[in-house]
Amino acid sequence: MMRASNRKFLLLAGAAAVTTAVGFFIAGGRDSQKAHADRDLTTETAAAAAGAQVIPTEPKLRIEPK
Repeated sequence: MMRASNRKFLLLAGAAAVTTAVGFFIAGGRDSQKAHADRDLTTETAAAAAGAQVIPTEPKLRIEPK
């Protein structure tokens, strides 16, 4: 026979597991954190759509200061 403290722990752990599983499926499953980018959209077209301009970064100096 199980002790009351062990039974409470197992009941609490089971409730936590069920709550986590339900939350996982409500939130969208495994693919909910992946980026859904349009594959035909480039940086330049996205910037133009937002009214911005893409400019290249300056090259690094040959000797970087420490």
